[in-house]
Amino acid sequence: MRPFRTGINKTCQLSIIMTMEMHTPMVNIHINHGVKDDIVVVRSLKECATQKDVDKGRQLHANVLKRDLLQTNIFVGNTLVNFYVSCYALARARQVFDELLFRDLVSWNALIKGYAQHGRTMDTLNCFKLMQQEGLVPDIVSLACMLDACGSIGVAEKGQEIHAQIVREGLQNDPLMLGSALINMYTKCGALVKAKRVFEELPIKNVVSWTALIGGYCQHGQSENALTCFERMKAEGLRPDSVTYACILKACGSIGALERGGKLHDEIVKHGFLRKSTTLGNALVDMYTKLGEMKKARVVFNELRVQNVVSWTTMMGGYCNHGQGEEALDCFFSMGKKEIYPNAVTFSCALKACGIVRAIRKGSEIHAELARQGFPKDNALVGNALLDMYAKCSVLGMAKQAFVELPVRDIVSWNILIAGYSEHGLYADSLKCFGQMKHKGYSPDAVTYASILKACGNIGAANQGTLIHSEISENRILRDNIILGNALVDLYAKCGDLTEAQIVFNDLKVQDVVSWTSLIAGYCEHGHDEEALVCFEEMKQRGPLPNAITFVCILKACSNIGVLERGEKYFESMTTTYGIVPNSEHHTSLVMLYSHAGCFDKAMAVAKKMPSTDRLPAYFAILHACQKWGNVQIGRLAFEHAFALDKASAVPYIFMNSLHISADIQYADNMEVLQLMNNDSLI
Repeated sequence: MRPFRTGINKTCQLSIIMTMEMHTPMVNIHINHGVKDDIVVVRSLKECATQKDVDKGRQLHANVLKRDLLQTNIFVGNTLVNFYVSCYALARARQVFDELLFRDLVSWNALIKGYAQHGRTMDTLNCFKLMQQEGLVPDIVSLACMLDACGSIGVAEKGQEIHAQIVREGLQNDPLMLGSALINMYTKCGALVKAKRVFEELPIKNVVSWTALIGGYCQHGQSENALTCFERMKAEGLRPDSVTYACILKACGSIGALERGGKLHDEIVKHGFLRKSTTLGNALVDMYTKLGEMKKARVVFNELRVQNVVSWTTMMGGYCNHGQGEEALDCFFSMGKKEIYPNAVTFSCALKACGIVRAIRKGSEIHAELARQGFPKDNALVGNALLDMYAKCSVLGMAKQAFVELPVRDIVSWNILIAGYSEHGLYADSLKCFGQMKHKGYSPDAVTYASILKACGNIGAANQGTLIHSEISENRILRDNIILGNALVDLYAKCGDLTEAQIVFNDLKVQDVVSWTSLIAGYCEHGHDEEALVCFEEMKQRGPLPNAITFVCILKACSNIGVLERGEKYFESMTTTYGIVPNSEHHTSLVMLYSHAGCFDKAMAVAKKMPSTDRLPAYFAILHACQKWGNVQIGRLAFEHAFALDKASAVPYIFMNSLHISADIQYADNMEVLQLMNNDSLI
């Protein structure tokens, strides 16, 4: 097949006439009365392409074949290729393209652009190569499509070759298409320095080129650079478009810039963009969900003129990320009522929501719906979401079954199952699963190691934990990973190797509240209560603010070493200094503090103020302390309260029996307790 080369001919004349004529709808006229001239054919095909009217377009195609226009008029042939590309019928577009007697640059560009727009990267690259083999020199459109293809699959070397070709042709200063395409290609390939260099060398920087650079920064997590770039663009007198705003809203969401995001929201409303762009509305919803402003996100969502599947899914994802599973499920079922069909991300959010609220029945219904709809079983996102839902709902048998049925398992699948076993105390199963994963050739990541270290810590498997620590060090996974670092501190603390726990803690680049609390808990758990308090004071001086778990540990440490006043001050500071509302664990710890100090009146007073459902551990604490002080009277009172709350529990009887023995109580009194135990079938 040779390229089409000729002088001024019928096709060129047709092009000139088409440019000069006014556009009028001709589809129906043409179909009803047959093809009268080439101008009507081209105009009608373009209208079908705009309206995505495949049926009428095919009728036009049939009439084109009757007149043999594909062999005589390249303009008609190119328009037909473009029509099928516009209607997503790439196979038909290629068929028409192959049937053309002559193919010019426009023919090739139509097909190359179609492949590029629909993510057919390899077809784009192959077409470009064949075009050049036919002796055609690529133009701006061809080169821009090629750059898009190179960026899509991250082939920077090929992209650089195209860049060099652009420079040779003297096209590098085109700001509208090639400049932006080059920036996009380099940013997608992660070469932000080169992208910035191309941008700075552009003689004219328009909104498209600015947006390409801003989008690149956002894509690679450089939100501050994106915001700086955005402000510089505005300072140079350019008004952002809806795409620019969508990018910069993403940046605000990533770095928690609520005030900045709110101002951008006002700008968007002022310029009227929100009424025209659902995509921009979705970006606003996404920003507010990432900032934790769920009420504002919902307001924006409710005001959208069109709520598409992306809008609903964004809202659901936000609810899930903030633990609001019920709200996410409400969104999911509302979608169904509005006949908006969920996509893979929507289904995964719905399953995640079921896991959050432990809604196993709804989760099973969604699973059944996926099966009824014939949803692809090889969709890793949905498959892993199913696995996670069953694990979160404590149905580990179904979780294992979902795992086995996955056609393709990735590291996420293994991590979910390993974490599921660990979260439910099945640490041996977690370790076994970890071994199977490695045997299958999967390399653990930071999430895997964090879960397996938790399992080792909880069963005291210090040796295995140490081996895993060595493996982590060899693979250089630890680095700045705070979650993994904290898991190591927790492992050594729970296993009683407090020296190693302190070493790992000291090596952490960032020590957050979890790091400090893990170390403090380790000291408390292994009887080093003084060290725990020293560590807490150091945390107050140079560390993050303590949380509720930190105070549980500290109050227990104070109780263990009998520093009553200090413990009372810590308890008071929870609300006055740190704004933490004490929960049942804190009140129970306070009861322990008073009981161990022999202040039983205060201990009983605190216990009585607690909700009845939370009092039982407090009365157990009092009973335990009564053994130390030999206080049978208070012990008897605590026993009666505990007995009233849970007559089936053997614990208060055991405590009371031990108290009688330690206090050398008469046989008859002790037999009364034993008789009560016998009456309740506890012995």
